[in-house]
Amino acid sequence: KRFLWQGLRMLREESPGQSSLYLYEPGSYAPLARVDEKEGEAEEWMQA
Repeated sequence: KRFLWQGLRMLREESPGQSSLYLYEPGSYAPLARVDEKEGEAEEWMQA
């Protein structure tokens, strides 16, 4: 796996055939959403 960080925030996680993108509220370290892509398909989960 490969990870892309911006300071203490993990922005992206990649492995063969899939990746996850993490979205954050400005000034926060708690993720608001994660977008998963697997072999060309995308799904989005929202966190309240």
